Amino acid sequence: YNIVQKFFPIHDQNVVQELLNEWCYKIVKIQPLESIRNYFGEKIGMYFAWLGYYTIWLSFASVAGIVATLLQLLEFPGISVFFSLFISLWACMFLHFWRRKSHLLSTAWGMHNYSPEDQTRPEYIGKPKIGVFWKGEFINFQTKDKTRSLSKMKKKIRKLFVKFGINAPVILFMIVVVLAANLGILVYTLAFSFSLWGPITGGLINGIVILILEKIFRVIAVTLNNWENHRTESKY
Repeated sequence: YNIVQKFFPIHDQNVVQELLNEWCYKIVKIQPLESIRNYFGEKIGMYFAWLGYYTIWLSFASVAGIVATLLQLLEFPGISVFFSLFISLWACMFLHFWRRKSHLLSTAWGMHNYSPEDQTRPEYIGKPKIGVFWKGEFINFQTKDKTRSLSKMKKKIRKLFVKFGINAPVILFMIVVVLAANLGILVYTLAFSFSLWGPITGGLINGIVILILEKIFRVIAVTLNNWENHRTESKY
């Protein structure tokens, strides 16, 4: 009767309490990745492994950022160039070492060549049918019915039209808005560069603009993604 759409096990309170004591209640503590993986699964375990690894690497970037800010306030020449080079090198090294770390975890957890079964989303509008297209008609193998329907090629063309004819202009408009906002903040910062408060207020305005645009763009992105009506969670 299509009553049950999803089912999942309830939490084991004893294990949850152990994780709270071992993980959440300790501020400075290496994450118990094996315990997380054994309880939540490899996918969640890999996510927290990345999150912890990224946080550790961000500490180095934050220290460099504080030093660069102090030197910039002291009008040290060329500090922005050196900091940009450091961040570029930091990003490349982080990706390289995380790739090694993820391969080690994948090998230890037996995740190589693993592809989970992708299920249909409950929000998906439509029912899967088993059949074949023949001369502009869809022949259903289960009911033996013949219905006039679009071919797979025409459906692909329609999806491409939705992506590039509707989504692409919206995304391009969003990019133009971001560039215009950054240009306006840059002009404001340069206009008040003679004052100490110019860069500070410029950074504050930049943070507020980022928060506002992030909220607006998230709503637009989710709306467009829902409109595309993806069948599986990975495609969504």
